Amino acid sequence: MDHLQINSSRLAIVIVLLFGDLFIGVGHVMASGISLRPPYDGQYPLTSFFDHYYPNYSSTDGVVIYDGENVNSCSPHCYQGHSGYDWSMTEGTPIYATSSGTVEITRFNLTEGYGNYIVINHSGGFRTLYAHLRANTPFNVSVGEEVNQGELIGWSGNTGNSSGAHLHFGVYRGTFSSNEVNTTDPFGWRGNYPDPLLGFGSGHTAPVCGEAMIPIRSPVQIR
Repeated sequence: MDHLQINSSRLAIVIVLLFGDLFIGVGHVMASGISLRPPYDGQYPLTSFFDHYYPNYSSTDGVVIYDGENVNSCSPHCYQGHSGYDWSMTEGTPIYATSSGTVEITRFNLTEGYGNYIVINHSGGFRTLYAHLRANTPFNVSVGEEVNQGELIGWSGNTGNSSGAHLHFGVYRGTFSSNEVNTTDPFGWRGNYPDPLLGFGSGHTAPVCGEAMIPIRSPVQIR
């Protein structure tokens, strides 16, 4: 897998959000009042896209990703109904707040769902999720704590419904809940037809970044 080269200088103008291998350059993206940075430093293999077609972990015989590509099976976009982005990384990798806000949830759950996870409440009603954190001392923050963008909040792991050490990152427009109704794609929508997310759930809106975002380089490489 050929990784995109990282530009080491951060641009003063908000240009693009770097998440793993998906974007060009380093910087931030403005998303209707929220500015996001990567939840980690460096580069890691992207292993799961956000599924724009009913991202509630149900089987619908299709995965639709940010560029409108529709595939009939999981491969190579694993997996159906996925409501965020996954990056493979060694357990204990530092995880950082993508934007300033208030820690709303720190949840211990070693064997189910998202495992140990953190939810941060940001301006404009946005929330971010950092999941499958390590089993021992997963959190560097506590509920009610104010955190700054780029602040260390925890460490990656392999807890919950996880087959290998990785970070699951999600963005929500509204409350975080198990039915994923407010989940949205921080990379936006680049398909040539309406975003399927617009018909998903009550009060759901997408995309976060919209047309302010620089188009994603094609093809996207994934492993």
